[in-house]
Amino acid sequence: MRIDFYHLTSSTLQKILPQLAINIDKTKKHAIFLFKDDNEVEKFNDYLWTFKDTSFIPHGSKNDGNENLQPIFLSSEFSNPNDAKFIVYTSPLNNINPEFERVFIIFNGNNKMELEMARNLWKKGIALSAEMHYWQDLPEGWVEKKL
Repeated sequence: MRIDFYHLTSSTLQKILPQLAINIDKTKKHAIFLFKDDNEVEKFNDYLWTFKDTSFIPHGSKNDGNENLQPIFLSSEFSNPNDAKFIVYTSPLNNINPEFERVFIIFNGNNKMELEMARNLWKKGIALSAEMHYWQDLPEGWVEKKL
């Protein structure tokens, strides 16, 4: 398992999620994007359809139906209807689900609670012997940091 932590300091979910979705789609593996609530799901479901005229990101939520066929499934509840190999947490949770090949954890570095949760998840990832990567948004772009 590989775990990538994305530490937001000046960037936003609206900036990072489309590019992350595009990169994941290129792998031809299904993914789940897990959000804090249904409002966030629908906000990003709409946003991913319209963020760029020249891009198409195949995705959907439970409101779109055909969950098992969605390459990128957006949800506020954990389930794996599309047999995803990747999961993207848009804010840190308490546990890491080891059933996925790759886990992406996005957290707001300006939020003390999210920062602490990310630290705890880092420790859990190490305990799972996961391949760990830490990325931070800097003025020059995303930079991988060694920890």
